[in-house]
Amino acid sequence: MGKLTVAQIRALKEPGRYSDGDGLILEFTRPGRAYWFVRVQHNGRRRDIGLGSVDEITLTKAREKRRTRRASRWRRGSTPPSSDRRRS
Repeated sequence: MGKLTVAQIRALKEPGRYSDGDGLILEFTRPGRAYWFVRVQHNGRRRDIGLGSVDEITLTKAREKRRTRRASRWRRGSTPPSSDRRRS
């Protein structure tokens, strides 16, 4: 279950990163500018994969995309989830 709500996102005024849990992060830069990221780890390196802006991606859709990205655990020698995005 996520920590953020739609009402909280609309009420944001302070720039920063807000975690919804399980790797889903909302980066709020200024009013009208907020972006979703999912944080994953590959070969010991942390990667932030952009999902899109809040205008394009709803909270529910961001959670679904996070679930998809995190569920696609890759095996040693395979490509990281960020490469899926490049192919689409």
